[in-house]
Amino acid sequence: MADKITEFGYNIARKYRKFQREYKLLDASYDIELGPVRKRRGSSADEEMGQSGSKSGVRNNREFYIGEENNPRVQEQSTNFCTNRIRTTKYTFYSFIPKYFLEQFRKAANCFFLLVSLLQIIPGVSPTGQFTTLAPLSIILFLTALKEIFEDLSRMKQDRDVNDRKVQVLTKEDKGGEVYKYGWKVTNWDKLKVGDIVQIRTENKAEANLSGSKLTPDIPADLLILATSELETGTCTITTKNLDGETNLKSKSSVSYTHNLLIEQLPHSAIKSGSDPEDEEGISSMVSGGVSTVDSELEVLGDARFVIMCECPNKNMAVFKGQLQDLTNSAVAAGKDEEHALATSSLMGADATGSSKATGIDTDAGPGAASTSTGEAISLSIDNLLLRECRLENTEWVVACVIYTGPEAKISLNNKPPPLKQSSLEKITNVQIYFIFAMMLTIALVCFTGYLVWERMKESDISPYIPDKSYTAVFDSEVATVLLVYATFFILFNNLVPISLMFTVEMVKIVQAYFINSDPLMVFNLIKARARTSNLNDELGRIKHVFSDKTGTLTQNKMQFKKCYVAETPYDTDTDLNKKFALEHFNVYPSGGLHEFLVMMASCNSVTPNDKANQGFISSSPDEHALVLGAKSLGYTLKSRGKNGSTVELPDGSQTKLKELHVVPFDSNRKRMSLIFKNVSDSAGSGEYKIFTKGADMTMLDKLTSKSLKSYNSKSLQQVNEYSKQGLRVLLFASRTLTSDEVINLDTILGKLSDPKTTQEEKFILDRDYEDVVKQLESQLDLVGVSAVEDKLQDGVPECIAALRAADINVWMLTGDKLETAFEIAYSCHLFSSDSNSFTSHKLEAKPGDTKDDILHEISRISSEIHSKHTSAQQEHGLIFEGSILKTLEFSPKNVEISQALYNFTCNFKSVAACRLEPLQKAELVEMTQTLAKGEITLAIGDGANDVPMIQAAHVGVGIQGEEGLQAVLASDYSIAQFCFLSRLLFIHGAFSYQRVSKTILYSFYKNITLYFINFWYQFTCGFTGQSVFDKVTLSLYNILFTSLPLMSLGLLDRPVTEEQMMKNVFLYRTSQYSLKFNAKVFWMWALNALAHSLFIFLICLAATGGDTVLQDAHATGILSFGEVIYTAVILVVTCKLVLVTNTFFALTIALVVLFGIVAWTGWFVFSSYLMASSLQATYGFFQMLVPSAYFWMTVILATVVALYRDIAYKCLKIHFYPSLEDCVRRGISPRNCKRFGKNEPPLKFSSIDDNNQQQSDKFEKTPNTTSTNSQCRRRRLGSIERGDATSPYPATRGAKEGDQLGHGGLMPSRSNSFISNSCTSSTSALMNSGP
Repeated sequence: MADKITEFGYNIARKYRKFQREYKLLDASYDIELGPVRKRRGSSADEEMGQSGSKSGVRNNREFYIGEENNPRVQEQSTNFCTNRIRTTKYTFYSFIPKYFLEQFRKAANCFFLLVSLLQIIPGVSPTGQFTTLAPLSIILFLTALKEIFEDLSRMKQDRDVNDRKVQVLTKEDKGGEVYKYGWKVTNWDKLKVGDIVQIRTENKAEANLSGSKLTPDIPADLLILATSELETGTCTITTKNLDGETNLKSKSSVSYTHNLLIEQLPHSAIKSGSDPEDEEGISSMVSGGVSTVDSELEVLGDARFVIMCECPNKNMAVFKGQLQDLTNSAVAAGKDEEHALATSSLMGADATGSSKATGIDTDAGPGAASTSTGEAISLSIDNLLLRECRLENTEWVVACVIYTGPEAKISLNNKPPPLKQSSLEKITNVQIYFIFAMMLTIALVCFTGYLVWERMKESDISPYIPDKSYTAVFDSEVATVLLVYATFFILFNNLVPISLMFTVEMVKIVQAYFINSDPLMVFNLIKARARTSNLNDELGRIKHVFSDKTGTLTQNKMQFKKCYVAETPYDTDTDLNKKFALEHFNVYPSGGLHEFLVMMASCNSVTPNDKANQGFISSSPDEHALVLGAKSLGYTLKSRGKNGSTVELPDGSQTKLKELHVVPFDSNRKRMSLIFKNVSDSAGSGEYKIFTKGADMTMLDKLTSKSLKSYNSKSLQQVNEYSKQGLRVLLFASRTLTSDEVINLDTILGKLSDPKTTQEEKFILDRDYEDVVKQLESQLDLVGVSAVEDKLQDGVPECIAALRAADINVWMLTGDKLETAFEIAYSCHLFSSDSNSFTSHKLEAKPGDTKDDILHEISRISSEIHSKHTSAQQEHGLIFEGSILKTLEFSPKNVEISQALYNFTCNFKSVAACRLEPLQKAELVEMTQTLAKGEITLAIGDGANDVPMIQAAHVGVGIQGEEGLQAVLASDYSIAQFCFLSRLLFIHGAFSYQRVSKTILYSFYKNITLYFINFWYQFTCGFTGQSVFDKVTLSLYNILFTSLPLMSLGLLDRPVTEEQMMKNVFLYRTSQYSLKFNAKVFWMWALNALAHSLFIFLICLAATGGDTVLQDAHATGILSFGEVIYTAVILVVTCKLVLVTNTFFALTIALVVLFGIVAWTGWFVFSSYLMASSLQATYGFFQMLVPSAYFWMTVILATVVALYRDIAYKCLKIHFYPSLEDCVRRGISPRNCKRFGKNEPPLKFSSIDDNNQQQSDKFEKTPNTTSTNSQCRRRRLGSIERGDATSPYPATRGAKEGDQLGHGGLMPSRSNSFISNSCTSSTSALMNSGP
């Protein structure tokens, strides 16, 4: 009875979870199905499964049946598991209203205005009308809702495109009675269920292109491979470009038991079509025949009955654990042993890494096979799983079973939003809003005090707009009256905080993000720059520290085999090492030496030959791909690789066959890989067991014999260091012969690991034994040779880094390479300058046996050397150190003392190169700088999955969409195609966005304070009654109509200088970098200026009219006409102020400022005076009364002139006598010849580079409106960059003629060589001066 109650409870919980999923109330990471409660055996295995699977702890694994229609559990599958429907929309039809308002009113500003709106609704409380705040707030919320709906409809369309894709599903067609037939039915992706058998074909791609069908070779869900068209090997090839961006093909294997089951059922004619199944041509014919009939022969899969038990959905994309059991004629199928399937849960601990570790060495059963006997469990691994969003390539068809669907697919569970980040401008603005709010409370208190004093002095009720006694009698309390009076004044000044501020800033940032996305000068190979978030656009203008990965970020990650060192002889592919030489060498030395080294290059890898793949090989590693291609160019070609081993063709046409027994794969901890094989060729040494091992020198040296290590230290080490200095990636190759006992020992351990009867505790022990055996096999190796692979610098990297340094940005290069390689790359990419007069590099090295105190003493010594009196103040310094330093120091961001000491030390350096770093150490260095560098913004840029922690730790993360996938891009805030685009991203989009957003915020507060503070001055003349001088409707249109688009023009179109001037004079970036345009001081200077303007306008209008407007016929009007005069003057003043703070004018700017500022107010004035009924508008007829009056025009013009004369005079004097850096650049004057405000300008140091260029030109070139149409970035090759002349940081500008034009300080090359180009090699259009 208790079990039934518990079962019922979990059924209710399951339905509730389904409801949560439907309405997106449950986070994807918790979107795991609840299953019914069952008694478990093998608790240890269950606990492990529970940790990687469901967080509920109710169900520890997933179990489902195929072909068991009469099994009641099969009927539960459709409800226990979610559908394959994907929904990335933010809202649903039913959840939009509650979720939208919940999100909007999480913002403090919206809550504040909602409170004001509610207070205004109370009759008699609001002096500005009951709906003057509610109406604008409603309009803003409505516009924001439209934006949200539009964005969500775009997501819905994308979801529909994915869900409506087609796939072929094996279905059972009832022919009447017990007669039925299996066939393929095309259905939508979202109709798939767990347990469905699907077929994926590569020809679907061609069919889709011809017919427009949505039947594609993309993988619709996480699938278990049952059979493939590769009948011999049971493998298939896929691309994971949609998953992680990697373009290399990867190989997956089918479950050999189900694959063989299909082959056995194929027609004999298909098999006999090849002369010999073991012959390569015969197999090819058999596959061809099998493909043509596979559709009709899949009835065996329809009749098959399986149970699959696997782990619950989880995020780990590298691990999959499961079992498959054939239920045909088994006890489970007959229902005689109900607990049989449950007992197999103890077998779920089998290794699931996808490597051959889970299978025996000499087994021919194929991947994933543990047994072929009916009823016995077959282990499944990640090698048998196709992940959603992959694509089938070079394989005609795959038949697979659906394992995980929709939100439970591994890719869906990994789709987490990046950390929430807030820009520094928003933080400063929020603080100032709190001060404005406090000021509102204060002035409301002042007015309330004045009200009490005035009322007592007059001894009469002079407050008609304050609630009368009949109203307050309801509360029967003087306290209520006091509160309502105070609320009246609070409402009167509530718009000191602009109601449209957040919406305006958000819209400005969205359009700025569009500018980034559509920038034609940031496109490379059709890959555009992408602003994945618009909240941090202005933050790009304040970057002080840049942390960059090296491989794939600064370099191209396109490897090429260049050199090697074998048998104490160096070889170079550019000189002596070629195919002819390799053949001659092979004929003389058919074994050992160079021959063995090249065989290792061709075979010791995970590369698979494939004629349809990139350059004939399928490889997941650019390094391995380069080595195999290098071996092929020398005549050593990897011809085949399968379950029976690999074949390498030699230069003379003969072949050597290696029966691969076991592969120990490369990982980030081992940093090496090993191949254990048996030589089965006819050459010498046939039949012996050997191990080939390759890896980084750090991990290989302790694996060598004493003889090889001595030889390496005495001879090879010098050559390795020379390769590293040339920026080449170095790998060591070593080998040794194994005994049969060593191989048998490894075979025994692997056999036990793959045995389904082995318990979890036994597997834990066997895993440790396996690691010990591998360590033993990888010891006492003989050094064979050293390979050197080149990874070229990306185009424009030296120029970009030099520009970053010139903009006073500290650049860090974080890499895992050797110190010598990092040191050479640092000079090649201009991270370190070659000018010894202006730059000094320092190495922080740890000697063997050094302690933490020794490292700290060395840090102190270098710091003292830098600050010594012999060091010039203009001297810049660079630092290079290894990750071992951090380990010795026990560095961690939580270790405050060490972190502070290390940060203080690194502050002495303009450039830092850190090598031999782990991904976590990269993130910790970023976190240290972010924490300790108060007020300074960090940016991290990388292209690989190992850069994700660093990218997420920085204030701004930038991902490069390169060769290492999309992991970095998906975790980033912005993505670009090449590193050189970073300069344009920061100096153009970042700096301009910062200044635009800054002015938008400042001007928003300025215009509101100017208008609404007039009501405060008016209280002194109206007896503090809370009366507003403005009409209620006109007042509510101020932010929405009259000043909205002019403000948008300022935030979207204004720029301090032209784009070309900015890129040629990158020191202008320091203006935004040091927050000189927006800080607390600047904010309150604008606020005080607004107070002064409001006071001047009020006093001029009051003095001219005496509180009433005098018409042409000498008649006086009332208070509202007086307010219209003030309102007109305010519109003119704030519009003219906008013109004064605008640096760049376009036709669109003039139209938005003039037509929508002044003209819109004039149009409304006419409309409200003539076309609106007097009962609806209190200002009816004011236009015809005021416009003919000379007093009106004189008052408005006088008020405008008096209010703005200070601003005009200040700007004129400042430009001519105290110009800023931007003023100098705009006027073409050198900043050296300008008197500048020291505190109001960024620190500007002129280095020797600046002095040299100053001699060439004392003035800036005045920038024309167009640039050269063929500006091109200089392409470089690593190791070929000259570093002799120190007159310029750009090699292309060295030896420039006297007439060559350079930006001041040599910060950018001449216009004809500018690297501001599309993909760093494209034309520059005239758009640069036509708009943002």
